[in-house]
Amino acid sequence: MSRITGSSLRSLLLLTLVVACGSADTRPLAESDKLRAAGGEPHDYFGYAVSTDGTHAIVGAYGDDDRGQNAGAAYIFSTRNKKWTEEAKLIPLQARPNEQIGIAVDISGDFAWVGSRGDIESGSKTGAAYVYRKLDEGWVQISTFRSHEFRADDLYGLSIAVDGDWAVVGAHRDPKNGRDAGSVYVYHLENDVWTFSERLYATHGKAADYFGFDVDIDRSQIIVGAFGDDEKGNRAGAAYTFRRIQNSWRQDMKLTAPDGGKHALFGHSVALSGKHAIVGAHGSWTHGRFSGAAYVYERTQRGWKFVQQVKAPDNRANKYFGFSVDISPKRILVGARGDSHDSIIQSGAAYLFTRSGSKFGSPIKLVAQLAEELDFLGRSVSVCDGFGLAGTHGDDDRGSLSGSVYTF
Repeated sequence: MSRITGSSLRSLLLLTLVVACGSADTRPLAESDKLRAAGGEPHDYFGYAVSTDGTHAIVGAYGDDDRGQNAGAAYIFSTRNKKWTEEAKLIPLQARPNEQIGIAVDISGDFAWVGSRGDIESGSKTGAAYVYRKLDEGWVQISTFRSHEFRADDLYGLSIAVDGDWAVVGAHRDPKNGRDAGSVYVYHLENDVWTFSERLYATHGKAADYFGFDVDIDRSQIIVGAFGDDEKGNRAGAAYTFRRIQNSWRQDMKLTAPDGGKHALFGHSVALSGKHAIVGAHGSWTHGRFSGAAYVYERTQRGWKFVQQVKAPDNRANKYFGFSVDISPKRILVGARGDSHDSIIQSGAAYLFTRSGSKFGSPIKLVAQLAEELDFLGRSVSVCDGFGLAGTHGDDDRGSLSGSVYTF
């Protein structure tokens, strides 16, 4: 595969760092490439899902048509000296039309996991997870996993996370505890083979919780979003944490927003890093309908403690701040796909917060220099302490909705 840099004017649409009103952090960040698929086409939705482990990035393009309409694909990029090179295009051997492969992605070391919500081998929208390993000959598909019951519309694979020798896959419409209650599958790498470990459910989970809509894992901790939980109101939302004790996972705590209210959708996005967790609530009415917020928690000896709420200094209705979130030891990146910076409708934005002491300070706002309507920058985000990614699946560089990813 060739390196994605391009020489056209559009290839120069790197992120501009906009110091949001009231921001205290004005440090410039180095900008690098804008990533696009080498053979990108209209309606690929490249950038719908993104992830990085600091060495590689993986990007989902669930609308890719190489194996039929909306069969989907994922792309792997490697970085060296802040330059990105497309390394592989991943399409499962059994890919079929309308599988939407790449709807969820994650990467850790030599392993990449790719979700598909439309897998039809076992039934309509049962979902699947495809596992790839980097070998001498490149990235090779080594495993395929599906939900145990092969039920239609479980949507297994809509969320995926991997860290080291553990991986989790959400099935947020699993009906065991009621319609759309949800579950999460845990996998372990043993003797160089990925195997199913156990299945997690929310204690007292019930219908329409959507437990497993988003997931993350960091060493011996798992966090699971359940945006439909109604403890604090209809779809106020919740997130659940789990801890590994030897090789078994046990529910640790249930997190809710301290100011939670109906339709906040707390738990639509979740992320973990060390002793910190972040939960997005893009439905929160902090500054009008769907203005959004995100909530930071810290693990103490007594469990998870709420630390702070973060939101956009220029927050307003329909920003969808918190639609996506990620966290590293020193930074938080929050997507606001509905942001209309400079009155460009839903061009999108991402907000970068840097930790100062026990809390995260004022953000830097990231927007595209030549943003266009309905780009949806920030629909997906991923961050490490060295750089970050923000997906823009509505970008039209290679045709309508071909998509792109900004790196900074």
